[in-house]
Amino acid sequence: MTTTRKATTTVTHPDGTVSKRNSVSKVYTHAIEVADDNHMEAAELARLAERREAEAEQYSRALAEGHVVIRAERWAFGGRRLKFALIDTATDAELYAGAHIVTDEGVLATNSKEADVPSSAAHTIESLTADAARLRKQAAKLAAGPQTSYGVVRWSQTERSAVAALASFNRAGRVARVVPVDAA
Repeated sequence: MTTTRKATTTVTHPDGTVSKRNSVSKVYTHAIEVADDNHMEAAELARLAERREAEAEQYSRALAEGHVVIRAERWAFGGRRLKFALIDTATDAELYAGAHIVTDEGVLATNSKEADVPSSAAHTIESLTADAARLRKQAAKLAAGPQTSYGVVRWSQTERSAVAALASFNRAGRVARVVPVDAA
C-alpha cells in the first residue's frame, strides 16, 4: 500500500495574514507575494464606472435623438453582415446596435432586424448601468478597507523559477516580490 503525504505550505504576510497551499507531490520553497494598493484600485474602478455611465448616457441620447444606419459588410464565412448602428448626433459616434447575417442566397441567417435596434440599445444601456453600479460598489468596498492587501500569486519549487516569473506580476498599484515560504 502506498501512502501519500499532504504538505501544507504557508507564507505569512507583513499584515499577519497567511496564504496557504496544499500539495501531495510538490514541495514549494518560494512564492511570489503581491501587495496591492486597494485605494488606487478603488480609484481605477470608479473611473471605469464613470466611463460605463458616460457610455450609457451616449446610448440613451442616441436612442432619443439619433438615427439608425445600416452598414453592409462581407462576412468572412460567406454572405453579408448587416450591422445596425445608432448615430449619436452630439458626437457623431457610431454605437453598435445589432447585426444579422444574410447568406449568399439572400436568406436571413439570424433574426435581428432594424426594428430590434431600440430594444438592443435599451439592453445595452441596462447592462452598462448595472456594470457601473457593480464597479462603484466594488470601489467603495476597497476604499473602505485597508490601504494594502497581500496575497500569493505563484508558488515555486525553486527561487530561480520564482525570480524568472516575477516581472509578469508587477503592474501599477501592485508590488510583487519573491519570498521564502514559512518553515515547516
